[in-house]
Amino acid sequence: MPKLSKKLYLGLIIGAYAAGMACLITGVIMIAVLAVTKGGKFTIADMGLFVPCILFLLLGMAASIIAGVCGYVLLYKAWQAIQDGQPRTTPGKAVGFLFIPFFNFYWMFIAYWGWAKDCNAYISSKGLSLTPLPEKLYLAYPIILLCGGIPYAGSVAALAVIVVFIIISNQMIDTVNGIYDVRMITSQF
Repeated sequence: MPKLSKKLYLGLIIGAYAAGMACLITGVIMIAVLAVTKGGKFTIADMGLFVPCILFLLLGMAASIIAGVCGYVLLYKAWQAIQDGQPRTTPGKAVGFLFIPFFNFYWMFIAYWGWAKDCNAYISSKGLSLTPLPEKLYLAYPIILLCGGIPYAGSVAALAVIVVFIIISNQMIDTVNGIYDVRMITSQF
């Protein structure tokens, strides 16, 4: 199994989120400016002015989807790295069950916090000299994610989710690469 590229994963996650937010904000500002300058009265001829706004919004959504896909691939690979231990789920279930409506509110705790706990157990059982993961941070991630649905607090939570997600993604990459390094060394003997 090849090591995970930190530049690739974090670059895509951070870059796509940043580009997505920039495009979404630009699109919303453009629509607001059009609404103010036209006084809320639009004709059919004015509809062409909305095309760039819509394009910015679509680009923003596409970039956000790319960042999300990279996050899911990383989660899959993180679960895959500890499969020869006693994990609570498979990589496919860890990611796939996050797409089940309403059940995903529960499952995100298994997918992230459960991975941190299972990974720490794996590190301990194999006697690896890797730094244990801060399980409370992996518990905080789904909690903050759920807080995103709370009116007014959702904006702050959305920002916190991005920051925490970048931190745990970085830790996932380091831990998975550490596990692969140990496997490479032990397989050579």
